Amino acid sequence: MYPQEVGLLEEIFAYITVTAASSPPPAKAPSSLSPAHIEAIISILERWPPSQRFPVIDLSRLVFAFCTKAPFDLQDGLKEKFLDELFVAADWEGSGKQRQQPSSPIGKVKETNTTLVLKALANAVADEGSGEGEKKLEVKLLRKAIEGVGRIPYGTLVKAQKVAFATVLFK
Repeated sequence: MYPQEVGLLEEIFAYITVTAASSPPPAKAPSSLSPAHIEAIISILERWPPSQRFPVIDLSRLVFAFCTKAPFDLQDGLKEKFLDELFVAADWEGSGKQRQQPSSPIGKVKETNTTLVLKALANAVADEGSGEGEKKLEVKLLRKAIEGVGRIPYGTLVKAQKVAFATVLFK
């Protein structure tokens, strides 16, 4: 990792630590995340091999869970770009861009990465209280997720993946 990425990741962890430890989250959380934080995660996902991506994909899941709006409101298309990169990181067929031929849906690395991406997607999809503009984006992202998962034979999905995908659909 590059030094500036290390610093940005440390800020993400600090932000998540504070917001996750408070219930409800503090009204004034420590320095909100910026698009640069999300771009750092995207950059790492683009460079790292599939077998080493799972901690960064899991961090993405936490970002969606605890940093719901701040970085995404500041830059149009950032949420969609972030999710696109997560789909690519999990080697989903039909994700739009691919660094290599997608591997078989079977395999521990792909299984772990796919499960974490589905959990991140469940966190990324807005709950009922979202505004109309955000709902349209969520529908677009959900459509993309359904198309991606639809390319994986249902029988190869493990229970955790089925549960995470069902969570997306219920939201």
